Amino acid sequence: MEKTLAPEVAAPAQVSGECRAPRTWRTPPPLSRSNFAALRAYVSDHVEEEGCDNTLRHAQTFLAGQALDAASVTAWLKEEGGYCDCEVLYNVADSPSERS
Repeated sequence: MEKTLAPEVAAPAQVSGECRAPRTWRTPPPLSRSNFAALRAYVSDHVEEEGCDNTLRHAQTFLAGQALDAASVTAWLKEEGGYCDCEVLYNVADSPSERS
């Protein structure tokens, strides 16, 4: 028998999205907004397909294929709470202008 949520109960993803307090970056990112969006999309696709191995493997693979300073981007991701690929997705917030 398939379980369904009562109409008045929001699905977890909806609750999470509504309750998560927006935060701003501690320091400006060392890459453009479009490069950051491309990095997040790449990491998201690969984490969904292959999972997260508690490293920045997917982020580093993306950065290796771009003309970006991988060392400074990796250091920035960690400073923002992205110590592994899934944390890049969950902890490194979008820029404030992209949230509004």
